[in-house]
Amino acid sequence: MKIVYVAQSIVPSRRANSIHVMNICSALAKMGHDVTILLPKMENNEDQSKIFEFYGVEPNFKIEKLFFSTFKGKTVYFSLAIYRALNRIKPDYVVGRFLNGCFISSLMGIPTTFDSHGPIWENGRLTTWLFRKMLNLPALRRITLNSNALKEIYLKSNIFQGSRFDMKNLIVAHNGANIYDLNEKVILPGRNDKVKVGYFGHLYAGRGIEIILELAKRIPEVDFYIAGGEEKDIKYWKDKIQYENLYFLGYVPFANVYKYRNSCDILLAPYQKVVSPGEVTGDQGPYMNPIKYLEYMSSKKAIVASDLPSTREVLNENNAILVEYNNADQWEKAVRTLIKNQDLGNQLAENSYQDFEKKFTWKMRAERLIEGAL
Repeated sequence: MKIVYVAQSIVPSRRANSIHVMNICSALAKMGHDVTILLPKMENNEDQSKIFEFYGVEPNFKIEKLFFSTFKGKTVYFSLAIYRALNRIKPDYVVGRFLNGCFISSLMGIPTTFDSHGPIWENGRLTTWLFRKMLNLPALRRITLNSNALKEIYLKSNIFQGSRFDMKNLIVAHNGANIYDLNEKVILPGRNDKVKVGYFGHLYAGRGIEIILELAKRIPEVDFYIAGGEEKDIKYWKDKIQYENLYFLGYVPFANVYKYRNSCDILLAPYQKVVSPGEVTGDQGPYMNPIKYLEYMSSKKAIVASDLPSTREVLNENNAILVEYNNADQWEKAVRTLIKNQDLGNQLAENSYQDFEKKFTWKMRAERLIEGAL
């Protein structure tokens, strides 16, 4: 089947949404489909092979960058470019996170899946109007949501009122991760004989970096590693506090992150309830389904995570230790428990890895997007 994926994600970038769209397209291609992704063109003479290397995905699909203006009306021009591209490519199916693109494909009569990662009405009245119009187009085959919590939000709203959309096609498709070689590791700085605890992700407010700093202070016999973040954020935290057992690894290319995760003994996900303005993009918030959780599970390591309602869609007492997000005492107790009881850590890691393999690979998510498509 010839599939076009439409997205407004900036590729390459360090954003979770860009990781998502690249991995989904690769997963669809691995299923045997002819896949093209339509994206905004941000620069000229871009080496596409380096984009695949950047994300560590197979170059098994086509990337087509479309005109994206630097002046007012960029979304309109990008939408028109998508219309022209769809006319030229003539796909059998369209999937996307970009509502305008999915609306256009549905209007053209192309079977379409709109993949929502947040309440669509939060994007303004025009977007809400387009969404309501799309609900009445026969070519809209399904709407996928990245969490059960988000589905509940949609169901409790009046967004579907008066539409012809069949609610059985409102489907939850959790995010995913890849299956990696668990034996591939790197040599981390620090003490070779000490337990290694890692965090991988952004460093802005809401990610719980304060919790990790407090743990490094309270448990000096353990080495802590923080990988990721923008340079300004890394400098902020380094200037704020330093410990001999705390290492800022800086940005690690997506293609190599799994090797660093594999080199740790315990992985932390201290998500907080309060996040930075403008940073909630389906990866954090009341309806989040963070790729981080699933990547942690794919590394077969013991996980300590914030006990938030959305966390429990993938993590529970059987595959992780869940603690109050802002309770440093509980975080310390959890880490110390795993240090003392390696058998418990190994069992949690095994359970989480089995859950990952059964439910949360990118291939499984890709199948949910298009199952029963035609």
